[in-house]
Amino acid sequence: PNEDGGINEDSWCHQRGCLRLEGRLKKWVEPEQEEEDEEDGVEKEEKEPTPEELEEEMSILQPISNDKCAEFSADGEEEEESESSNCWFIRKINENIPYKIVSINNKLWNGAKTIYLSNTNKFINIYIGNGMKYRNTYFTPTTPALIQTQFNEFKEIEIPNPENEEETITKQESVFSVQSEQMPPPPPPKEENENENEE
Repeated sequence: PNEDGGINEDSWCHQRGCLRLEGRLKKWVEPEQEEEDEEDGVEKEEKEPTPEELEEEMSILQPISNDKCAEFSADGEEEEESESSNCWFIRKINENIPYKIVSINNKLWNGAKTIYLSNTNKFINIYIGNGMKYRNTYFTPTTPALIQTQFNEFKEIEIPNPENEEETITKQESVFSVQSEQMPPPPPPKEENENENEE
């Protein structure tokens, strides 16, 4: 417990590592591959680093007041001069009751909260959400595909005219063909000897 009852941002710090862009708590390091003999002196091209690789790794036990996010700033850029964080907002609950509660809410991850019983060592972290960060742009779903036309199973074919062989007429024929049903072969006839033995 502290004098301000947990209402100050400097009273809280990160117990665990922050979630990185690649979805990990720690930076992914590719395992070293065995060096193969270079063929014809061809050197491997160096790839440009990805945003996941350029992201700095944040150490634990840093106060939440150091958390800055460009999405909540007025100019769209991180305000390094500001001492307070723009990712959290803290409010008191039950100020006029003996058990005062402090609610610490994360604006970047909607639904992430820390509930603290003021002037005690009891607190709980809870998250209720869909696992998606806050977006400062409106969600615009993709337009549905066009409704397909009704399937036409009949196609037009030209056949000779029975009345005049030199002319042709068009006829509609289904693209589906009727399958002939195949019956099993009949059983072989019984021989006379077998009938006599049975008698």
